[in-house]
Amino acid sequence: MERLSLTLAIGDYEHTRDIATGQVPVQGVSLNVLTLPPEEAFFRFTFFQEWEVSEMSMGKYVSLRSQEDNGIAAIPVFPSRAFRQSMIYVREGGEIDRPEQLKGKRIGVPEWAQTAVIYSRGYLVHQAG
Repeated sequence: MERLSLTLAIGDYEHTRDIATGQVPVQGVSLNVLTLPPEEAFFRFTFFQEWEVSEMSMGKYVSLRSQEDNGIAAIPVFPSRAFRQSMIYVREGGEIDRPEQLKGKRIGVPEWAQTAVIYSRGYLVHQAG
């Protein structure tokens, strides 16, 4: 039986590495894995669809669907698992040393619809004020 040939773009995660290296095979599939920084995989897949399967920000996916872009189908698998509050940074030596001090301040985000940013903004609005 011929195997389905697929290319998957995904970040380098400990819990997916055995599939990426081929140590755990995907039955019936000849899998080519591109290990990319998630932001690069999201961008390239969203705009160019260079491969068949890709890790993608849930926030970006929902944003595309809200704009009636139905060109991508989601599979409910969430490979990135991180405590998002640990990804909020402030300038060393600055005035901010508690999240509450960000109230009324401007913050920078890499992409508005990125899932990690959505969670971080939600934390800042609802927990830090």
